[in-house]
Amino acid sequence: MPDISLTDFVDFAITTPPSQLTKVRQLCSRGFYDPRFDFWKPLREGMQEFHAKNKRLDDVLVGLKDAKKMTRYPSAVKAYTKFVSKQTGMSWFKPPSALWSYGVD
Repeated sequence: MPDISLTDFVDFAITTPPSQLTKVRQLCSRGFYDPRFDFWKPLREGMQEFHAKNKRLDDVLVGLKDAKKMTRYPSAVKAYTKFVSKQTGMSWFKPPSALWSYGVD
């Protein structure tokens, strides 16, 4: 049985039936995950360090060389910082991770 992320499943589930076939074709043809081509990976890791280690989220912006990241990351950092500043009672926890299989004993 193929592995599928929760995000991919939700994307599939919220689309209309004709679009679901297109979504399945996209998932089947995209190949394996490669962190070298994960556009948002440095920002996600920066967010984790921001919460887990109290590091500055702006540090993610230091040393960016990709023109697209230099354009998009600052607004994402600003929006996330604004969102977090409005929250109360937030605390970091290590997210659980597990494999789930349907119909397997």
